[in-house]
Amino acid sequence: MGNEEVDIISVVQKPEKKSLLERYNIPIEHLSYEFISRCANGKTLERIILILRSGEEGIYPDLTKHAEEHLAKIKPTSAVLRKAEPDKKMRVNEKKHDKPKRITSCDYAAWDKYDADTEINRIDLQDDQRQAEMKRIQQRRKDLDKTNNMAHKTTLNKLSLTGTEVNVLAAQEKEKGNEAFRAADYEEALRHYNASIDIDSNLNAYNNRAMTFIKLQRYEDALNDCNTVLRMDYKNIKGLLRRALSLENLEKIHESQYNFQKLEHIESPYEFLRLWQSLKDATLTLHAKLLRIVAYEDINKIIGNKLDATMLSLILRCLEQQFCTPKDTDLLVNLLCSLSQLNRFSIVCMFMDANDKKALENILRFLEKENSPKVSQLRQIYVT
Repeated sequence: MGNEEVDIISVVQKPEKKSLLERYNIPIEHLSYEFISRCANGKTLERIILILRSGEEGIYPDLTKHAEEHLAKIKPTSAVLRKAEPDKKMRVNEKKHDKPKRITSCDYAAWDKYDADTEINRIDLQDDQRQAEMKRIQQRRKDLDKTNNMAHKTTLNKLSLTGTEVNVLAAQEKEKGNEAFRAADYEEALRHYNASIDIDSNLNAYNNRAMTFIKLQRYEDALNDCNTVLRMDYKNIKGLLRRALSLENLEKIHESQYNFQKLEHIESPYEFLRLWQSLKDATLTLHAKLLRIVAYEDINKIIGNKLDATMLSLILRCLEQQFCTPKDTDLLVNLLCSLSQLNRFSIVCMFMDANDKKALENILRFLEKENSPKVSQLRQIYVT
């Protein structure tokens, strides 16, 4: 009975745990300066370092350091070389607990608690995550290519569509371009405007693409689109304004001024308002150009009763950013006086917010600095 019990116990005993050398299939001969120095495989070096750190085959701090330095040359981004960081739970209590530090080669007590399997699994997991991210990026690129191919196929097959269907598809692409433009994603906007024009070229799409080219500083392309617009409608205000801006950026000053002069024929509040609202320019450069065009015209005739709080706010910001220069002092005063004579001015002024009042104050301070004789009168009109 005694022998039988011994046999049963021997059967139940757990199998002997394999060493890291066996699990990682690393020959003992590879734990040497010679092999480590000529090894060019990052994964193999990582496993050798984990074996050396474990102390299973002995403690060799200098050899471990040599392996770490060589791995840094072969694979500097290796997770094995990184210092251990606290997990999310520990970050909450980082004031109470010090951050765990990287285990030094000679800290034998710490290496006794080190789990090499967990470490290598963590490294493998990080590699898998990086590969998954690369696959996601590739998939997004494929999806984008697919979208572009679909737009191309639509262009090729548009002869089989009715006129209404073609117009709808073109309008959809243009609207997607508008959304991307509003989000300042100009490359994406350009792709959609291209698709819209390929499906059904129209004046608005060319106009929008011209503005996108200007944002991308592709002024020659913008000029070509503006010329296309003006061939369709030689009085198109947006086309004239954007062609003038493109020529100005191409340093063709005389041609640019000629196009700006053509804009002086804005006569109705409807034309001014439509152009003012269509401008897409965070720097307000285009708005300033338009204000310069109408500065010495009959502002009441140009703007009429279309002045509202939004327009006044934008005009004040434009004057602050673009007209507060010594050479524009008289023009600035003229615009402020003209605005104050509009029918709805006194009512609209009641709705100025803090930013409007700050812009106005900056303008008036500038005029005081320039010793403008009308600054007191303007302050009385706008402030009191």
